[in-house]
Amino acid sequence: ADIIPAVQVMINCGTAGSCNGGDSNAANAWVAKNDYGGIPDVTCQQYEAVNNDCKPENVCRNCNYTMVKRQDTCFAVDKYPKFPVSEFGSVRGDDDIMAEIYTRGPVSCYIDAGPIEDYTGGVASYAGAHGTNHAIQLAGFGVEEDGTKYWILRNSWGGYWGDNGWAKIKR
Repeated sequence: ADIIPAVQVMINCGTAGSCNGGDSNAANAWVAKNDYGGIPDVTCQQYEAVNNDCKPENVCRNCNYTMVKRQDTCFAVDKYPKFPVSEFGSVRGDDDIMAEIYTRGPVSCYIDAGPIEDYTGGVASYAGAHGTNHAIQLAGFGVEEDGTKYWILRNSWGGYWGDNGWAKIKR
């Protein structure tokens, strides 16, 4: 099964950054060493794109709707699956990144988000990129019939962006 870590928990409780930026290797280090013994999946704590306080209901939360008060009553969940990080590090270069994805799964990386803001499909060109300002996940790679090599990336902007939150970008 595909497990999507609860990034919001890292923002709420982690030491690797906030909604204003962070460091993916520091995030992996925090998950590996935090007191929770891992991180819940996104069904425990949805991404809100806000910096919340670190409290139990901001790690794993459930809500009941109360008709009498016509409001949600939310509470912390005590027992939930936790997904650890046992190893992490850095990798560079197309061949090494592809080997890492093939062997261990997706890798995080930084890009200039400008060239993909309006992505709607196909293989995006990365012309006009200037430095880095956004973290994404490289989850795969491929080659189009015309020989264009690309990365498959997952973005945090939601299913409304790109191809249900995914994109192809020229390698």
